[in-house]
Amino acid sequence: MDVPALGAAEEPLLVSNCLALADSQWLSRRASASGRGDVRRLAPLVRLNRGTKLRRTRWGAKAGRRAPAGQCGMYRVLGPRPEMLFLVEFQYESLDDEDKHLHCDWGRLTSVNLAGRCIKVLGELPLLPCVSHLDLSYNQLASLGSLYAFPNLRSLNLAFNNFVTLVNMRSLPALESLNLSWNNIRNLLVVLKSLNKHAAALRCLQVCHNPVEDVLVGAHGRHLAARYLPRLAALDGEPVHLDASRNTLETLPMACLQLCPGLQRVDLSRNYLRAFPLLSGRPMHHLVFLDLSCNQLSSLCGVEEMTVLRELYLANNHIGALQDLQPLRKLQRLCVLDLTGNAVSEDANFKKFVVFHLRSLECVNGQEVVDGDLVAARETFGGCLDRDALLTQYTWRDLTHLVELHLPGASLRQVDLPGTLLPNLEVLDLSHNGLCCLWGLQHLPRLAMLDLGHNQVRSLRGPERPGCSGDCDADDGEVFPSLHTLYLDHNGLTSLQSLGLGSATRLRTLFLQHNQLDSVADLGHGDLRGLVLDGNHLDGAALLEAGRAGLLLHVRDLHLDGNHVHGPRGLDFLARTGSLARLFVAKNKLAEPADLEPLRQVPRLRELCLLGNPVCLRPRHFAHVRELLPDLAVLDGHPLGHPLDPQRYLCTAAPASPSLQPLATSPFAVTPVLPVPPVPVG
Repeated sequence: MDVPALGAAEEPLLVSNCLALADSQWLSRRASASGRGDVRRLAPLVRLNRGTKLRRTRWGAKAGRRAPAGQCGMYRVLGPRPEMLFLVEFQYESLDDEDKHLHCDWGRLTSVNLAGRCIKVLGELPLLPCVSHLDLSYNQLASLGSLYAFPNLRSLNLAFNNFVTLVNMRSLPALESLNLSWNNIRNLLVVLKSLNKHAAALRCLQVCHNPVEDVLVGAHGRHLAARYLPRLAALDGEPVHLDASRNTLETLPMACLQLCPGLQRVDLSRNYLRAFPLLSGRPMHHLVFLDLSCNQLSSLCGVEEMTVLRELYLANNHIGALQDLQPLRKLQRLCVLDLTGNAVSEDANFKKFVVFHLRSLECVNGQEVVDGDLVAARETFGGCLDRDALLTQYTWRDLTHLVELHLPGASLRQVDLPGTLLPNLEVLDLSHNGLCCLWGLQHLPRLAMLDLGHNQVRSLRGPERPGCSGDCDADDGEVFPSLHTLYLDHNGLTSLQSLGLGSATRLRTLFLQHNQLDSVADLGHGDLRGLVLDGNHLDGAALLEAGRAGLLLHVRDLHLDGNHVHGPRGLDFLARTGSLARLFVAKNKLAEPADLEPLRQVPRLRELCLLGNPVCLRPRHFAHVRELLPDLAVLDGHPLGHPLDPQRYLCTAAPASPSLQPLATSPFAVTPVLPVPPVPVG
């Protein structure tokens, strides 16, 4: 075409910012002439000067309607003429009628932007299989009924709309990014469930700036999002999934983790990690999934800080013993644990150990946890009194100030209490349990009274149990440094040799009644002040052996009721006691007055009980004892010198009638039997 000179003044100069509008008249004439074939055109491109003035014309706009500024238009140049820069050649192509529909091939669209179009409803749309990005933000949409037209959609922007829920959402299996911010979503859980059903491959989700009512804490929202959308990597711009698997990492840079404090899932499998790097600087308090399979881990120290962890995969590492699994005991929310390919998984007690200490476990090494596993775990590892058991009932501050602890009948079978855990504990009652040793209590610094009655104690150290934390295994320090009183009654003891009571140097009162002891020569302790041996199988020879060993030298209270003391040598051990003040030998076999002659060896004796011995049936039994022990204050539970003193009665009272005369050989005919007072502790 001919291009007129820009400087010609006889015709007004028109410029346009739209090539189609500038050629509109020529195109209309071309269409009416039914022209065919390709036509080449030239268009000059001009530059407006600083002082150039333009006036918009109505050419190309509807009559009576002014086109908005910034849109296509024709302008009359009023000021200085513009300067032409260069010419552009372009070409129009003619199409047949049957090919005109190809001019706009919807099937080839890859991206659609309909932002800010005031769209309220998505109507029927043609199938658009190539569209991967769709922007519907800044509209008035409340429903997604027509998204079936985008089966391969990967990115969807629905921000600034009116969505309340996504219950009518269609399946979008390829969707990876979804923006739902600035809507009216109130129930986030319902939205996550819909996305779990229709967009399970979602990796990036934005739901900020919604009036959510069911989830008020951001950490809870990340947890729910990671739970319902397992492939989700980021929520509201914050990462929740870190995948660094199949690399050559030996350590993980802490700067990487500090930028992602809300991580929910971390995959570090198939690397060369030797320790848990996640906790060397900043704990991951929101981590629920951790995969460290196929690394070089030999220790689990550090995993105990991940208290919300639900899935832990540690297959094909170097975890060797149950002792190495102790840090796992803190993970009380753990549901899935995989340690296949580790030496520890070959241990016969492996599954029992993890099932017992992790009560929420549902799957171990790919096997479901059933009721039988729980029963077997309790039988093997149940009844342990340790730090973790106490922390379920007390706080650290409570344990620090605890003075007395009573746990009778608690089905305990093991104790593992370090001295630093209960620094002020003075009284501990563990009676009526199933304990078999004293170990685990030996380092409590202020423990003064220990009751282990009605247990199965046989030794100081018991058999080592698999997986024990070992807090009390160290032999350093004094054993039972403050223990004063020890109850070991009703334990079925047959020997004292393995108890090692001599190591408790401050022990002063020992209760060993109702066992099966026939010797106390292995007592190993010569500083006792009170010794209770009722209901055993001791005779005079066994007691004499203990006396010769100096074990009874400082004893003040000695209880021997219900033993086998008999004969004139039965009480010879009394010559080996230098401090005895109270002696109880009731229900033995002392039959003759001569059997009591050794009582002369203990002139300081103040209380004596002989009830239940045949010698008590002898005439003038009380008088004979008074002759042997003139300073005796209490005999068979009766204070001597009392108005009901049996000695006074037998010396002065006369029977009224021979037929009503009480048996003179039995003091029980005139005096009621009073109970034996208990031995004072200490």
